Amino acid sequence: PGYIECPAVAERIYRSYAPDLRPQLRFMAILRDPVSRLRSWFDHMVRKVKPDLPADAWATMGLSEIIDCARRRKIDPRVGALLFASNCAQPIVAGLYAPQIMKFVSRFAASQIAIIGFKGYVARTEHVLSHLQTFLGLPMGLGGPAAAQIDSSRADARAAVRGQINASRPPLADAVASGDGGQPRQMLEAIHKNGAVHHIRKGEGMSTFGPRASTALDAFYKPHIRELGEMLLRRARPHSQGGLLVLPTDVVPANGGTPESVTHALFA
Repeated sequence: PGYIECPAVAERIYRSYAPDLRPQLRFMAILRDPVSRLRSWFDHMVRKVKPDLPADAWATMGLSEIIDCARRRKIDPRVGALLFASNCAQPIVAGLYAPQIMKFVSRFAASQIAIIGFKGYVARTEHVLSHLQTFLGLPMGLGGPAAAQIDSSRADARAAVRGQINASRPPLADAVASGDGGQPRQMLEAIHKNGAVHHIRKGEGMSTFGPRASTALDAFYKPHIRELGEMLLRRARPHSQGGLLVLPTDVVPANGGTPESVTHALFA
């Protein structure tokens, strides 16, 4: 959730609930590889505000801002907790997951928090959801055919809404082709004019970071990803014994592992 990026939120949530209600709270965070998350964030902003900078230049500029900000504040950019609290270049710093999670662990029991790997959720959805049902205290049986029925109902509802919208106005493609769309035509022309669509890899919907920016981002995130792995190894003892719930369940092996192996399994 977006609010996890704000250092003060865990404390505010803690103070908003009575002591007898706090143990009933459950928190879930789906974590994605920080560089992939950053590309996705940039893609979203391309579609929303159409920035003039290509992804490569934007990422390089953001990293430079972080270094300058850290220097001004006299903090080590390799120390996640300090950098997270500094509000330097927020889109990039948002990929520092360990200090964000630790803000909640410091206020709530680790067993109230579930960490889910994004790719693991996509690849093994039923496995992840079955464990989340138990984590949330929901009755079993919501997966399988029942879940498929819910998804089908939602798809039917979305299709009905789309049908109503399409019936009330000409399709966008027809409006643009005929010239009757006016505003859609101008919007598409503006996108092409400022070059935003050329920052997206054709057919894939993901921005491209060039070799220089990719290397710089990997180097920046490396100590912070290791910090996340170390934190998960410390905190993710068996969930039944009060540890973090980490899904898929084989991300943190029972016999331990290394910070690198844990984060590789989480993001792979």
